Amino acid sequence: MTTGTVEVVRTQGDQITAEYAQWHVPSALRTSVLDCIGYHEVLGRPVVRRMLPAATVTVMIGFGEGNESIPVDYTVGTQPPPPPARVPSSLVIGMHERAVMSVSRGCTMVQVEFDPLAAYSLFGLPLRELAGQFVELPQILGRTAAEVAERLAETPDWPGRFAVLNGMIARRLADGPAPNGAVAWAWKQLHRYHGRISIRELADEISWSRRHLTRQFSRQLGLAPKTAARLRRLSKVLCLLSRPGRRSIADIAAGCGYYDQAHLDLDFRDIAGCSPKEYLAETAAERTRAGQVVAA
Repeated sequence: MTTGTVEVVRTQGDQITAEYAQWHVPSALRTSVLDCIGYHEVLGRPVVRRMLPAATVTVMIGFGEGNESIPVDYTVGTQPPPPPARVPSSLVIGMHERAVMSVSRGCTMVQVEFDPLAAYSLFGLPLRELAGQFVELPQILGRTAAEVAERLAETPDWPGRFAVLNGMIARRLADGPAPNGAVAWAWKQLHRYHGRISIRELADEISWSRRHLTRQFSRQLGLAPKTAARLRRLSKVLCLLSRPGRRSIADIAAGCGYYDQAHLDLDFRDIAGCSPKEYLAETAAERTRAGQVVAA
């Protein structure tokens, strides 16, 4: 069974030395695991990052010594709270409707982004119970969470660590429950069209009322379908903004179904707490802080 390939990059910058490992997920898991990155960051000072919401469920598994990477979330525009007395080693981040800020103080961890259908099967519970929350992973996976972290810590390289994850994820997905078929179909349509499909149209296709679809979708996947559509559209915007030689923000707005650039700016600011231009400036500053690639 293939476990995918791994690309490792090491960087050094302003008070940060880091190693990042991108797991190119094998085809068998590609619809379930949307992204997976391993981090080892040594920071000379705390780093504040903006965490934009996405229609994914995030699992962060910390391992190794000096792990203080798990986000301390706080509302955009407020002052960060003092460091917690105890930093949890691993977290599940349920789907959020709006951005939060986080403070990192160094880490050795893996971060996995799950499609919500896969997260429903992986955790075996309605995602409504995780929506808008940061939940310690052992509360959901029990002893499995500690076992995986221990195996990651014992494994000397990133390919081996991702092989550990591959096995755990594949087993739990195979053994877990499946969401309602109509809910799964509605989510796939939202994903396919990047949120540019009406909820009424989805409900009509499965012969449900809009209210019933919203209730079942929200319970099983953690967000109302209208909110999920909004986040899918935002994800498409972020993808286009990050491309080299990108189009203008006005063109991106038109291509993603916004009335105009002002509409995109308003929606982006409501979700992210900043404008697209401000977000691009933040990400550019983050790349500068991360420094130059010293090995790959």
